[in-house]
Amino acid sequence: MTAAPIWAVSYPQGVSPDLTLGEDETFLSAVEDSMERYADRVAVRCLGTDMTYARLDAESRAMATGLQALGLAPGARVALMMPSLPQYLVALIGVLRAGFVATSVNPLYPPRELHHQLVDSGAEAIILLEQFAAGFESIRAGTPVRHVILTRSGMCSGG
Repeated sequence: MTAAPIWAVSYPQGVSPDLTLGEDETFLSAVEDSMERYADRVAVRCLGTDMTYARLDAESRAMATGLQALGLAPGARVALMMPSLPQYLVALIGVLRAGFVATSVNPLYPPRELHHQLVDSGAEAIILLEQFAAGFESIRAGTPVRHVILTRSGMCSGG
């Protein structure tokens, strides 16, 4: 066991910084178990606004349904281009629930690096914070991205 990460000091008492999965357990199954088991508890806290596991469950299911409606093939790559915000977690879980592969993209990448990562990953869809849309559009040509989903930073307040 390694030393706990520095941010673990802000975890509630009794919450381990380590996750041990069973032989047949996946990250997604562990998250889904938590969403069911702790539905009324806070899953995400952002700028004084709480998101319960039940809300995370509902919003990630809606994301999965929306992504599947795009007609992507199972295993398609979906790029997530946003900082650590609640909608990143909603998008990540939604991508996995939909049967796709998530690839994280640093929103601070310069255009050349962003283009390279999108081409290299084969991302057919991208979910990004609206502040980064212009940068993405400047390099979209020549990437496999066919679908763009925008989110706003005001999501911490439930918007």
